[in-house]
Amino acid sequence: MTNLDLNGGIGIIEILYKSSILVLVGGGQTPKFLTNKVIIWDATKSEVIGELRYNEKVRNVKINKDK
Repeated sequence: MTNLDLNGGIGIIEILYKSSILVLVGGGQTPKFLTNKVIIWDATKSEVIGELRYNEKVRNVKINKDK
């Protein structure tokens, strides 16, 4: 995915401090991403730079400069 096409719901969005890094989780009736998957998006490069998949639905995301 090179462009962030939001043809689907986003349940969680977090931004890494004052950067272009976003963390996204799907949500709503038609989620853009699986609700058990965390997408790490670089808005400057317009690309996914990482994905984390869990066995259960992601309910919250917190990120900081260290982790």
